[in-house]
Amino acid sequence: METHLVHNWQDIWEINWYDEMIWLWKIWKYTVYLYKSKWKVWYNINWYDFQTPFTDISHDQCCEWYWFNISFVDEWILFYGKQKWKYSLILWSLTGINLAQ
Repeated sequence: METHLVHNWQDIWEINWYDEMIWLWKIWKYTVYLYKSKWKVWYNINWYDFQTPFTDISHDQCCEWYWFNISFVDEWILFYGKQKWKYSLILWSLTGINLAQ
Protein backbone atom coordinates (compact mmCIF):
# COMPACT_ATOMS: atom_id res chain seq x y z
CA MET A 1 0.00 0.00 0.00
CA GLU A 2 1.25 3.48 -0.85
CA THR A 3 0.27 6.63 1.07
CA HIS A 4 0.17 10.06 -0.55
CA LEU A 5 -0.47 13.44 1.00
CA VAL A 6 -2.38 15.90 -1.17
CA HIS A 7 -2.52 19.63 -0.41
CA ASN A 8 -4.43 22.10 -2.58
CA TRP A 9 -4.83 19.37 -5.20
CA GLN A 10 -1.02 18.95 -5.38
CA ASP A 11 0.51 15.58 -4.45
CA ILE A 12 3.26 16.40 -1.94
CA TRP A 13 5.16 13.31 -3.09
CA GLU A 14 5.70 15.02 -6.44
CA ILE A 15 7.25 18.01 -4.66
CA ASN A 16 9.34 16.28 -1.96
CA TRP A 17 9.84 12.82 -3.48
CA TYR A 18 9.52 11.25 -0.07
CA ASP A 19 9.98 7.51 0.35
CA GLU A 20 7.36 6.99 3.04
CA MET A 21 4.71 9.07 4.79
CA ILE A 22 4.91 8.36 8.54
CA TRP A 23 2.29 10.46 10.32
CA LEU A 24 0.11 13.57 9.94
CA TRP A 25 -1.43 15.96 12.52
CA LYS A 26 -3.35 19.19 12.55
CA ILE A 27 -2.08 21.37 15.42
CA TRP A 28 -3.91 24.63 15.90
CA LYS A 29 -4.00 26.01 12.35
CA TYR A 30 -0.84 24.18 11.22
CA THR A 31 -0.32 20.94 9.35
CA VAL A 32 2.53 18.82 10.75
CA TYR A 33 3.73 15.58 9.21
CA LEU A 34 6.67 13.19 9.42
CA TYR A 35 8.11 11.43 6.38
CA LYS A 36 11.19 9.50 5.26
CA SER A 37 13.34 10.65 2.39
CA LYS A 38 16.81 9.46 1.40
CA TRP A 39 17.34 7.35 4.55
CA LYS A 40 16.45 10.21 6.92
CA VAL A 41 13.30 11.21 8.77
CA TRP A 42 12.04 14.72 8.09
CA TYR A 43 9.21 16.75 9.54
CA ASN A 44 7.17 19.41 7.85
CA ILE A 45 5.43 22.24 9.68
CA ASN A 46 3.11 24.48 7.76
CA TRP A 47 4.74 23.33 4.48
CA TYR A 48 8.38 23.95 5.58
CA ASP A 49 10.71 20.92 5.77
CA PHE A 50 13.22 20.16 8.55
CA GLN A 51 15.56 17.18 8.88
CA THR A 52 15.68 15.16 12.12
CA PRO A 53 18.64 13.14 13.41
CA PHE A 54 16.65 9.91 12.95
CA THR A 55 16.95 7.29 10.24
CA ASP A 56 13.64 5.66 11.21
CA ILE A 57 10.66 6.05 13.54
CA SER A 58 8.64 3.08 14.75
CA HIS A 59 5.08 3.37 13.40
CA ASP A 60 2.11 1.45 12.00
CA GLN A 61 2.74 -1.58 14.20
CA CYS A 62 0.07 -4.10 15.17
CA CYS A 63 -0.57 -6.49 17.99
CA GLU A 64 2.06 -6.39 20.80
CA TRP A 65 4.26 -4.01 18.80
CA TYR A 66 1.42 -1.46 18.86
CA TRP A 67 2.94 -0.01 22.04
CA PHE A 68 5.88 1.24 19.95
CA ASN A 69 3.70 3.44 17.71
CA ILE A 70 3.74 7.23 17.77
CA SER A 71 1.59 8.87 20.46
CA PHE A 72 0.43 12.47 20.31
CA VAL A 73 -1.09 14.64 23.08
CA ASP A 74 -1.46 18.43 22.79
CA GLU A 75 1.93 19.62 21.50
CA TRP A 76 3.88 16.51 22.63
CA ILE A 77 4.92 13.59 20.44
CA LEU A 78 6.21 10.36 22.00
CA PHE A 79 7.95 7.90 19.67
CA TYR A 80 10.84 5.49 19.24
CA GLY A 81 13.42 7.08 16.96
CA LYS A 82 16.35 5.20 15.44
CA GLN A 83 19.81 6.78 15.36
CA LYS A 84 22.71 4.73 14.06
CA TRP A 85 21.79 1.16 15.11
CA LYS A 86 19.53 1.63 18.15
CA TYR A 87 16.07 2.95 18.97
CA SER A 88 15.53 5.45 21.78
CA LEU A 89 12.31 6.66 23.37
CA ILE A 90 11.88 10.33 22.37
CA LEU A 91 9.55 12.91 23.92
CA TRP A 92 9.36 15.77 21.43
CA SER A 93 7.71 19.11 22.17
CA LEU A 94 6.45 21.21 19.30
CA THR A 95 6.11 24.37 21.41
CA GLY A 96 9.78 25.22 20.85
CA ILE A 97 9.01 25.51 17.15
CA ASN A 98 6.75 28.52 17.79
CA LEU A 99 3.60 27.08 16.31
CA ALA A 100 1.46 29.55 18.23
CA GLN A 101 2.72 32.61 16.32
